[in-house]
Amino acid sequence: MAQADQILSDPAFRAYISDVTTRRAQPSWNAPWGGNDRLFRVLAIQQQQVIQDTAQYGSVRSEASVNTSFISFLQAIADLVPQSRRQWSADRIMLTADFSTPRRERQFVAYTDGQLEDTSSREILALVECKRSRRQRHSPAVDMQEVAQMVAWVKEHPGGPGGNRRVLVSDDGTEIYISVFRYDQDAEIRPLEDPGGKRFDAFG
Repeated sequence: MAQADQILSDPAFRAYISDVTTRRAQPSWNAPWGGNDRLFRVLAIQQQQVIQDTAQYGSVRSEASVNTSFISFLQAIADLVPQSRRQWSADRIMLTADFSTPRRERQFVAYTDGQLEDTSSREILALVECKRSRRQRHSPAVDMQEVAQMVAWVKEHPGGPGGNRRVLVSDDGTEIYISVFRYDQDAEIRPLEDPGGKRFDAFG
């Protein structure tokens, strides 16, 4: 928590928060960058399109706008931590959850909108999911999609970081959520219709 407090107190981040608050209160296409540090400048400009579209139309024209600005936002925060060896990637990857038995093939695939990776091992540390409008417009479908992504991640990479917890960050229009998938390491991860041993909590 001490490190998080230090990061959130960084002048560059505080300037960004002040700027984006002004942009949300007065959405326009040509709002000037109000900060002194350029670390958050590009993402603030990218977010302006999301803010403007959401204010005018209720959603963004393309999910790509949300995804681009969100990855830029996450990477800017990561860059506040020197030598973190972490990189947010916008590459979409396919994850496979295989529940097949010798008598029956049973599997599904899930695609991410990005992920946090270790720069040396390329190990996945967190997943990214984006939608072009607010979460209430997509729920409960988006909740099931994110659970499927988490399950597929655990099945394909069972020895991943975080012990029995996996993290997914999502951006739904102008809303940001952090979701934590918890599971019993001593129990087999089962298909989605069998919820035993799994718990999914979203904070946003």
